[in-house]
Amino acid sequence: MPRTAHNILIYNSQHFEGIGLGQRNAADLAKAGYPVIACGVGSPTMPPSPLVRATHAQKAYEQDSYGYIEIEGFHDVRRTIARAVNSIDKLGSHFKSKDVVITHGAGSAYYTLMQHFGKLSAQSGFLTYPYYPYHRKAQRLTNSEGGIIKGTLHNDFIPTLEEMRAAIVEKPGPVILTLVYPNNPTGVALDETQAKQLAESINQVVKERYQKQQKRSDFYMVIEEVYFPIIDPETKVNSIYTYLSPEARKNCFVTVSASKGVGAANLRVGAILSKNNQVLSQVIDPIETHAMAVSPPAAYAFAAGLEEIADDLERAQKNLWDYYGVNRIQLMANGLERIRESVEPHCLENAEPVRIMPRGGMFLFADLSFLKGKQVPEALQPLLGGKTEIRTDADITNIAVAMCELGYTSVALAPAQAFGWPEGDCMVRISCVEDPRLLNIALESLQAMTNLICGKDAGIDSNTERAKQIIKEVRSERQKHIIPAQSR
Repeated sequence: MPRTAHNILIYNSQHFEGIGLGQRNAADLAKAGYPVIACGVGSPTMPPSPLVRATHAQKAYEQDSYGYIEIEGFHDVRRTIARAVNSIDKLGSHFKSKDVVITHGAGSAYYTLMQHFGKLSAQSGFLTYPYYPYHRKAQRLTNSEGGIIKGTLHNDFIPTLEEMRAAIVEKPGPVILTLVYPNNPTGVALDETQAKQLAESINQVVKERYQKQQKRSDFYMVIEEVYFPIIDPETKVNSIYTYLSPEARKNCFVTVSASKGVGAANLRVGAILSKNNQVLSQVIDPIETHAMAVSPPAAYAFAAGLEEIADDLERAQKNLWDYYGVNRIQLMANGLERIRESVEPHCLENAEPVRIMPRGGMFLFADLSFLKGKQVPEALQPLLGGKTEIRTDADITNIAVAMCELGYTSVALAPAQAFGWPEGDCMVRISCVEDPRLLNIALESLQAMTNLICGKDAGIDSNTERAKQIIKEVRSERQKHIIPAQSR
């Protein structure tokens, strides 16, 4: 007999940190036989290219791919990554192979840098806002006081010069700035004008800080470009690094990953690029981040995929954006607008839209505040610890998961408070990576949820059996697209 949701829900939103617990609830439901649409964690579903898979298979076949790699190995891989990032970021021949460190994924790259900065007894560490949960956790490794440069929802979270100056120029001791563009969770991607604007602010505050502090080695910047290939081509975006001054670049570190644009999250390969070779030599850890931690087939496949993107960036971005943005994000955005209209018929005339249409990434950062203050469906109140009224984003995400109790498909969403957003604003991040057929079922369940919250009949027949069948079909289709290694 399958376990019921009563046994595995609910967590206390006041103690919520990260998205892991809510995701585990959804995973437990799936194991118990309930259909669950995963819109919480955005595991890429667009498969890696035939070149990436063929490279991985070829290297896995080679006998010398199974020994230890020397500490500063992967010379040809690092050279390829440097060339690819130079091309993507329009940097000419800026980065060389010696400026690249291979890491066990982008997360490892970030943690590695934070651990190194922590040894410097950094006093301040700042993040752009919102931020992915591991950024905040990793920042604690610096033992810094921390801080968030917020920007606002309506200016694409671009910090102003005044915000940057207050956060960076006046702070004593080492300062670390983290920038994630395109941003997770919002999907914000800066166009050329915005990237220049932000870079000019950084250049100015770096100059002012050096003049004031008389130190050129106590300001560090990390720019994550993990989602850079997944972007609306119309944005014509450039990396922020492209517009940094030579002085700002001295202590700047760019991180890239195989997870998103290359479509190979499970390879667990990333890279740090910087002209600060002194720091790079100090952050190489043969066990944790480099050499023995990285599989040679994975490293070569990552480099091949990154080079393939660089060879025709416009085509790569169009393919990725057609897959995620046009066919998935837009589908969810339109569906959420219809759901909001069912609650507030004239909402589009009198208020901000329910979503901020992203220009990058694989997510929709959606405003569901039209549900705030409404009643929790009576049948689900026990699952929310007796709560009767929706007050936070976690309340909404808990109800979406618990809809299986009423015969609907569970939908796993990520509450925005996991990304540092105020919980009372009722924002959620929706990963739009699943098959459109599954996303349509997720929208049906969210519509039924909204109807019940608003005191109406659900209005939609239970969709669990249909969801189970489509989930089975999607998995079967994915298996058919697996390309076997060529016989030799």
